[in-house]
Amino acid sequence: VSTQSTGSSVGLKLYKHWGKQVPKKDRVKSWKIVKGDKVEVISGKCKGQRGEVSLVFRKKNRLLIKGVNLATRHISKQQKEALKEKQRQSGEKVEEPPLSYKLESPVHISTVSLICPRTDRPTKTIWKYREDDRQKVRVAKISGEIIPKPAFSRDMRYKKEVGPKDTPSELVLEKTFDESTLNPLLNASKYHKETKLQLAPASSK
Repeated sequence: VSTQSTGSSVGLKLYKHWGKQVPKKDRVKSWKIVKGDKVEVISGKCKGQRGEVSLVFRKKNRLLIKGVNLATRHISKQQKEALKEKQRQSGEKVEEPPLSYKLESPVHISTVSLICPRTDRPTKTIWKYREDDRQKVRVAKISGEIIPKPAFSRDMRYKKEVGPKDTPSELVLEKTFDESTLNPLLNASKYHKETKLQLAPASSK
């Protein structure tokens, strides 16, 4: 039995401590590849393989591609016992866990290229500004075709279903206090300032 990472928050935890960070002077300054892009490996043992970018490690100059650079991970005896215990607690049928599973390994950004939407081949890209709205876009160097960024919301990882104990969004924004009922001692400095202005003598001309 084999399982593969999907690049979700679980995958992010698995790769959080993977490898060492690259010094700031050696990091890629301008990233043209983002999460969700269709890319192809152009060098190394995985040359010619294509996939979708599921995770990006900017501080390590590496990225994770679905179904590319798979490595075999073995399950230890302690992990097997923990999986069996979890099955017992959930009331599921206790089954023998697999001996190993497949998991993607990060690849260096220098071995990956974007795919041109016109020629369907890996291509180098450059930054350009569109004439109509002056928006910065990625352009294939040879064909001149614009490579749009995938539709991705930054808060996708934090979206979750509303539970019975969660406060509805309409109640969160509702104003539930009255300023007139506040203790006047809380605004003592403002009170003394206004009193001082009222008691100040009028300036004589």
